[in-house]
Amino acid sequence: MFNRSRRNLAHWFTLSMGSILFIFAGIIYYQKVNDELEALDRLLYKKAKIMAASVRYESVQGRSQVGLDNVPLLGNNPRLLESEILYARWYNSTGQLVQFYGIPPSVKLMDTDEFFTMKITSNQIGEKLSVEWLRQVTLPVQRQGVAIGYLQIATPITPVQEKLGEFLLVLSISVPVALGVISFTGLILGGIAMKPIRQAYEQLQRFTSNASHELRTPLAAILSNAQAGLLFPDEDGTEQRYRLEQIVDITKSIATLVNNLLVLARHAGRLTPESLTEVDLTKLMQELWEFYAPQAATKDLTLKSDLPQQQVIILAEP
Repeated sequence: MFNRSRRNLAHWFTLSMGSILFIFAGIIYYQKVNDELEALDRLLYKKAKIMAASVRYESVQGRSQVGLDNVPLLGNNPRLLESEILYARWYNSTGQLVQFYGIPPSVKLMDTDEFFTMKITSNQIGEKLSVEWLRQVTLPVQRQGVAIGYLQIATPITPVQEKLGEFLLVLSISVPVALGVISFTGLILGGIAMKPIRQAYEQLQRFTSNASHELRTPLAAILSNAQAGLLFPDEDGTEQRYRLEQIVDITKSIATLVNNLLVLARHAGRLTPESLTEVDLTKLMQELWEFYAPQAATKDLTLKSDLPQQQVIILAEP
């Protein structure tokens, strides 16, 4: 019974803590995705700013002219520092395509969302492309408070996917391990939680055993006195009165015994110091002898006592 209850406690503890763990792992993974995308966006935006800073803008006879010769990838310098740029596009202020590098784009700027994640199939860019997901930034370029065009660049998010894959692998290993540790801990905690219940149950068993044992003797005395009064009635009623007085005394002792057992049950089998008094053990044994001698006589037994003359004082509950 206790082992089953312990397993049930461990099961529910593992279920609740495991649910919290999975939710926490999901939140951590979601935060990791956001952090990686933000880092990629910052890098992509930085490169877009470098390219935009290379755009030349001149106003000749009231007409604006935009020069892209010094812009990396779009001009004479085809390389961009560090990171791989899959494509770069320049649209004028009206959204018309002017120049591009990489994947052929649409001639019209479809949207001006700053950051955008998109999926491109291999049919669009040929067999060389092995990635499908891209991160794109569209940066409006202004000179002297006038919008002169839009710069759009994109980079593959393969490095981000690889980092997230590694992080997901770590989570997929660590979460089951943590769940196993939680299950083992729940089993231990279940045993600790069941220990007071087991002790209370064992105490109840001892109390029941002690109560049945202690009550058996006075109940037998009541029965023997009643049977003796019925089997051997006397004419003057002296013996019958004696038997009835014995029954009354035994009944009172049963009531006292029950009260004492209840006190023991309330105090986990231990008596409080306030309940202890000085008891004359010689006198107590003499009273017990006088109490049980008639019961012994009804069973043809002779009960003798050999007690010292001096007092024997102990600290106890009578």
